[in-house]
Amino acid sequence: LLIDDEPILKNVVGCDIDWKDDMCLTYRTVCKKQRNKKGQIRHVKKKEKQESFFHFFCPPTIPNVADMDEEEADAIEEAFDHDY
Repeated sequence: LLIDDEPILKNVVGCDIDWKDDMCLTYRTVCKKQRNKKGQIRHVKKKEKQESFFHFFCPPTIPNVADMDEEEADAIEEAFDHDY
């Protein structure tokens, strides 16, 4: 990662996908029932992330090389070598 003659990934730009209602493949909506002490029931909807190819379009943030130590740089270099 710190070698001068090799190309270094400096910036990655992704885009947001505008999904139609209830058609998003990256998150799923889970509806849960909650009861209070009086026995009343309310429905709570949560969005849970699920595995999808479309997470590819949300790139990870790349840390600044000047701010990290050698161990972090080696770990990131190994991760990039594994991915590419």
